[in-house]
Amino acid sequence: RHQPPSILSSLSASVETAAAAGHGGPKFPLVLALAATAGTLNHSSEILKETDAVRLLKDAMYEKEAKIAHLEEAQSGLQDTVRSLQFSMGMQRNWLKKVVSVLQLDDDVDLDSAEGLHECLMHIEDKWNARTSSPVVAPASSPDDDEPSSKIAFRSFSYNDLALFLPTFAPTDAAAAKIYLAFHLGCPNRFLSDESITTFYQMHNRYPEYILGRIVFIDERVASDRDNPYRLIAGTTFYVLTVTFLVDF
Repeated sequence: RHQPPSILSSLSASVETAAAAGHGGPKFPLVLALAATAGTLNHSSEILKETDAVRLLKDAMYEKEAKIAHLEEAQSGLQDTVRSLQFSMGMQRNWLKKVVSVLQLDDDVDLDSAEGLHECLMHIEDKWNARTSSPVVAPASSPDDDEPSSKIAFRSFSYNDLALFLPTFAPTDAAAAKIYLAFHLGCPNRFLSDESITTFYQMHNRYPEYILGRIVFIDERVASDRDNPYRLIAGTTFYVLTVTFLVDF
């Protein structure tokens, strides 16, 4: 669609016509001044358009860089989580090997596989059942009786579950307080409460290689600057488990 000429364009055209006709001398100073102003305004308008385009490009670039930085930060956090889980699992396997040695279980159990870990836990359950079984025959119970399970939980943890706790590190000082983590497959960050550890230490005057206990309380918390006793990544959900009926073989 044809656009009508602007005032500035018309003025510039008039000046050019006058100049071509030989009337661009001193007789037309106002016309010449207006023409110069029109040219300057046209040039300024073009500069403003270029400036707006540059600003839009810069904004898009900054937004892209911010997204990349956010993704890199998220990736770094995931990598830290993976390394933490790998370290925790490695420590648990090492301590579980000590448990196997103490209980004189089958040395052929492959603790590097999920099946081997499951088999090892079954052996520990058998040991625990043999230790806690009574020589007196108990009366037959009803199928509806809500009896505690004698199976060691390791895929999920609930109230009244039996859990195996292993130290997460081996301090150089044997008397130093230890942190115990529930042995698990796929559900990390279940820690034994300080109250449970203290109770066991007061009873035996030592920190055991492992603790087998029944869960009586689960405290769900989130790691933050003010509450992060296990040095987890901020925002990580963790659980503090209080147990009773502590067993030490």
